[in-house]
Amino acid sequence: MRRADIISAALLVAFGLLVIFVVIPVWVPGHAEGNYGLLAQDAPYLTMIVVTGLALFLLVRRLFFERSDESDEDAPIPKQSWGFLALISVVLIATLFLMEFVGVLAGGPFIVAVLIYLMGERRPLAIGVTSVVAPLAIWAFFWKLLEFPLP
Repeated sequence: MRRADIISAALLVAFGLLVIFVVIPVWVPGHAEGNYGLLAQDAPYLTMIVVTGLALFLLVRRLFFERSDESDEDAPIPKQSWGFLALISVVLIATLFLMEFVGVLAGGPFIVAVLIYLMGERRPLAIGVTSVVAPLAIWAFFWKLLEFPLP
């Protein structure tokens, strides 16, 4: 478990630093996109600083303060779950591209439908209605009620 903690913490720290210094400055708009009081970057920065800090804390703790671990068992995730994680990653990347190039009203129903299906729902009517109504309701809430533009 110690080895899994060290590897996962190191990957999270690297990912967090990448997001903090590359992704957020490039992808998240500042006040030039509109005057909303707080910067649009504030919440993502706060979230990633906390996640990266906690991962760094775990990494330091496992490297320097808890060296001996008698119960150094395998990673807590079964091997067959790695395929599912890869599938979800591909779906999320496809959703990102769909939302970026087509818009929220196309990417939203796609991700909702896929996730509902992967959670075990097999009724087409339930999947169809939920995957269309939920993104439309979110879009209407932000775009029409709050007047906050979505891509």
